[in-house]
Amino acid sequence: FNNPEGVFSPETFNTLFLKVSKSLSLFKQLSYCEIRTYSTNHLLSEVNVFKESINSKETQILPEDFFDAAFSLKPDKSKFVEAMNWLPQINIVNLESMQISGHILEGTQNYSIFNTNMSNAMFCYRQVKASDEGIYALWSGQPWQNASDDIGYNYIHVFNWDGKFISNVKLDEPIAKIYLDCTNNILYGWFAERQILYTYNLSDFVE
Repeated sequence: FNNPEGVFSPETFNTLFLKVSKSLSLFKQLSYCEIRTYSTNHLLSEVNVFKESINSKETQILPEDFFDAAFSLKPDKSKFVEAMNWLPQINIVNLESMQISGHILEGTQNYSIFNTNMSNAMFCYRQVKASDEGIYALWSGQPWQNASDDIGYNYIHVFNWDGKFISNVKLDEPIAKIYLDCTNNILYGWFAERQILYTYNLSDFVE
């Protein structure tokens, strides 16, 4: 195992998620998540959404990055969601049953893109945040060469916890980061290039 690639802040104070890469061979890695207690670093469980990596000799993207994703924990701690960078797909993990369900948007990029050199690939989800009522994913949909936090992203995809696509919300201004205030039902959008913080009422995101 190598060092964790990153720690993402949980929406609770006692649970820590780490994204870790497991070396399967010299040139083959597979990422998974560890769930640990924040205070004692005790391993609670491991979650492997994908069991096998994809080998590709043509791609411009490192194969170990194919399944990269952003994560968010449901506030009641029963589930977490990941929104994938290179696929228009969210994966929902039930932390009680450990059942995993994947939900991909139809008519867009699919797994066949990994069998190409990825020159025509689009960058999909940048971030995701979750409330007990829904899932809010920051969507790019741009060619990966053009996708950047400097440019920002103009869409939020809303899902329910069954993985059903609820709405595609077009934002008036680009943002690069999202933060969720479940207490006040507000989603914040941050765009560092302009040093502007936007606020959105979550009730406006449901058609």
